[in-house]
Amino acid sequence: TNEIYQIGSELNAVKKINKPALFIKGSESSYITDEDEGTIKSIFTDAEILSIEGANHWVHATKPLEFINAVIDFIN
Repeated sequence: TNEIYQIGSELNAVKKINKPALFIKGSESSYITDEDEGTIKSIFTDAEILSIEGANHWVHATKPLEFINAVIDFIN
């Protein structure tokens, strides 16, 4: 919680993260751009970026079942 003010700021990682990571975006949102995807994958070397069709920025609210299934699939 000490760094909560940084939510939404630019990714500026000093070192790469080599652990599996899932980024979920809505197809109707411009929050994660193609340029962002390149930046994400340069920092999170084992990242999966999943777009959920018909969801906006609030993927968990607009497509809750698809969101939950994506998280469960990733965890498994």
